[in-house]
Amino acid sequence: MRDEIYQRELGWMELVARAFFEFFQNIRGILFVMVVVFLPVVLLDSVILTRLNAINSFLSTVQAAGTFLENREGIMQAMNHTIIGSVLSMAIELFLVPVGTIAIAKIVKQRIDGEEPDVKTALKEALALGPTIILTGLIYGVLVTLGMIVLIPGIWYSVFAGLYVYCIGLGGRKGWDSLNHSGELVRGRWWRTAGYIIALNCLGALWNMLFQAILVFGGSNFAATAIYGFFTYFSTIFAEIGLVLLFINRESQYLGWQPFGEKKKEELNLTE
Repeated sequence: MRDEIYQRELGWMELVARAFFEFFQNIRGILFVMVVVFLPVVLLDSVILTRLNAINSFLSTVQAAGTFLENREGIMQAMNHTIIGSVLSMAIELFLVPVGTIAIAKIVKQRIDGEEPDVKTALKEALALGPTIILTGLIYGVLVTLGMIVLIPGIWYSVFAGLYVYCIGLGGRKGWDSLNHSGELVRGRWWRTAGYIIALNCLGALWNMLFQAILVFGGSNFAATAIYGFFTYFSTIFAEIGLVLLFINRESQYLGWQPFGEKKKEELNLTE
């Protein structure tokens, strides 16, 4: 596995097959990160969603009754809660989710490099990258959002800079450098990269359909929503692992088909 991913460009089917292999090979570490990082994410998301649903229900009732003036105070509180909920959701997506993603990426790379995965260290290192993750995520989100106004530029940039999280977590890049480096790894392979991302997400979506029975039988209550959200992240991790493998493969090619961990060691030796 290590020789192949560091010495030649892997095809779609090879990457997908190896994503399945790494997913099950690292299942214990993945479950640990799921409980420590993604379970709190799911619970917070469920609380926010429950409150937003209650707010929407209240506003719909007010609109149907035509009693806006009589409920001005309640409407203002509802708007404030909506803003707070939106900000919290954005904070979760900008910080907690990337931290979990990077921790899992580090675990996968450790095993590929023939090391015993150290989950706790991977989490600590991911948490230490918090400021860089948030800043770069904000830049990425703003640029993609602005691009989506015209649609095509937004789609293009979302793929072009889509590996920035791994550039931060595994490549040691920061800010604009991580976004630009992602572009260097995607340049000339945009369609290939987009197709691979779509394929991974489609497989994850098919897998996730199995968990939708939780909502069908459990309804839309807090517990059912939280359990479904947990399994949704669980199935999404498969796609993330696929992108980890893509990054490692592309980064090795970028460095001349040499393991980039060893490349850094050589650079340190030269410096010394």
